[in-house]
Amino acid sequence: MTQKRDLKRLVRERQARTGESYVTAHRHVTAHRPTASIPVVELIDVSPQAAQLGMRGEVRAFPEVLARVDTDVALTRLRDALLATPRDPGTRAFREILIDGYLPNLSIQSMPEMFQESVRFAARVRARIAGPSEGGRMLALEIDGRERRELIVFAVWPVPMMPGITIQRTPFVILTSIEAMGLAYEDIIL
Repeated sequence: MTQKRDLKRLVRERQARTGESYVTAHRHVTAHRPTASIPVVELIDVSPQAAQLGMRGEVRAFPEVLARVDTDVALTRLRDALLATPRDPGTRAFREILIDGYLPNLSIQSMPEMFQESVRFAARVRARIAGPSEGGRMLALEIDGRERRELIVFAVWPVPMMPGITIQRTPFVILTSIEAMGLAYEDIIL
C-alpha cells in the first residue's frame, strides 16, 4: 500500500511540474525506477583441466576466483591434498567425487544446520585457517595466486538437505571464495 501511495505521489509531483497527463507522467516515473534484479554468476567449467590431472568428476569455478589463481595450480593443489589424505573424513566427499569417481554418501543437514556450519567455516577462513568444514562439504586450501597466496574454497554442490529427497544430478566441485559464496558478512552471531 505504501509503495502505491509513494508512486502516486511521484507521478502527481511530475504531473504538476511538467503539465503532463497522469498516464504520461506515470510512464516516465516508472521508466526511471530501479527494478529488482538477481545477480547471476555463470560458473566456468574446468572439468577438462581436472581430467588432464587425473580427476574424474565435474569441477566448475567462479570467474572472480580464476582471475586470482591459475586453474591448473588450484586443481593440482586440490588433487595433491586429496591424495595425501586418503582416510581423512574431512576430505572424503571430495575424494569420492574427484578421485574415486562416484557419488559421495553425504549426511543430510537441515538448511539452518548447513547455514550455521557455513558461517563457522567462513569465520575460520577469514581468520586464514585452512582445512575442511565440519560436514566435509567445503575445503579451504592455500594456493599460490597470481599476486599473492590465496585461501581458496572448494565446495561440493548440490548437497542433500531433506530426508527422502534425492539429488537429481551428480554432485560437482566448485572453486570459489568466501566472498563469492556470499559469506563475507561478519555481523552474524552464532
